[in-house]
Amino acid sequence: MATTEYGIGLVTTDTGPLLLNHVRLAGLPFLVLDAEHTGLTPARCAEAVRALSMSDTRVCVRVPDGSPATLAEFVNTGADEIVLPRVLCMADIEEAAAALRYAPEGLRSRAPSAANGYGENWKVPALSVIIETVDAVDAAAKIATSDLICRAWLGLADLRGDLARQRPDEPLDEIVDELLRTFADRELVVPVARPDAAAEMYRRGARSCYLYWDKYLHRVLGEFRAPAVRG
Repeated sequence: MATTEYGIGLVTTDTGPLLLNHVRLAGLPFLVLDAEHTGLTPARCAEAVRALSMSDTRVCVRVPDGSPATLAEFVNTGADEIVLPRVLCMADIEEAAAALRYAPEGLRSRAPSAANGYGENWKVPALSVIIETVDAVDAAAKIATSDLICRAWLGLADLRGDLARQRPDEPLDEIVDELLRTFADRELVVPVARPDAAAEMYRRGARSCYLYWDKYLHRVLGEFRAPAVRG
């Protein structure tokens, strides 16, 4: 009987050599560089990709948006996967896929860069999407069967907010379970607040989880504060 592999990866804004070395040594399944909220530049993403190029870790970049201009800046970082935020419908995915692919499948310019070996290897990164809006939930069945994406990510915080704005009576947990069933054959990566919380998500049907490293590190370091001493 086939076995299912489970794994936890990190989402981070840290491209420093210490963290990247720990990621490499730990053999984490993936690392997501968050350029959506942070101002992380394509140059810094490219440096992180090169640092992990000989490792088993899949390097993903969450881009600021899905515009062709933005994707053109990040596609040549050499990342294995481009993570597309704020997806509303299949049209968003189709536009992004066209920007990542060379003609005749897409519109990407064949500009020589380090990512393609200066013309020797015209690599096309995989495309994945974040399900973080009510519109994306409604389009999930179509998204899950699309050959344009490799997998999806659950943006739980933003989905919770959008749900409260548009459909406050719908239970979030039920939506998450339905998304896990919908993406069972394609993979939905779900967030966890700490590593030991992944077991519950695996029980619910997830195979991969991600942890916001910067937030988790802040929480762990907070535990080192000296407790108040009462006189």
